[in-house]
Amino acid sequence: MFCVNCGSQIPDGSKFCSGCGVSETASTERITNRIESDKKHSGIRSYQILSIIGGVLGLISTIAYLILFRLVDVVGSSFGSGIEESAKQYVSTAAPLAILIYISCFIVPFIVKKTKTIGIYLTVSSFVVLIATSYVGIIGFALILPAGILALRSR
Repeated sequence: MFCVNCGSQIPDGSKFCSGCGVSETASTERITNRIESDKKHSGIRSYQILSIIGGVLGLISTIAYLILFRLVDVVGSSFGSGIEESAKQYVSTAAPLAILIYISCFIVPFIVKKTKTIGIYLTVSSFVVLIATSYVGIIGFALILPAGILALRSR
């Protein structure tokens, strides 16, 4: 065994370090405290990473869908049959909602301190986006939902 304080080898059965005099229990307490401190200050958490990746991929897929939707409408209109007005209204309402939710998925996990609140927000957001985008947002859903579950389970 080695001393946490000075790095000297502690002989078996010895209660104190011969190099610095620190007791074995003090060394063990320092290791435990250091591990706990590292856990608390480990930086970015996995649910934050998932929410960012899910938000980016969902945002990209939603914007690509909007561009494709508009292109199909323009091409269809030039042949005399465009997209129905009800579908246009749905997309013009649901897509901005999905975009706002995806953008909030970048911000909320870093601003809100309570992980349970973040978990609930991300879980509900994932389902709202999935419904709003008519399954175009399945990629965002597939990453934001696990992020919400991880946030709910973390301490």
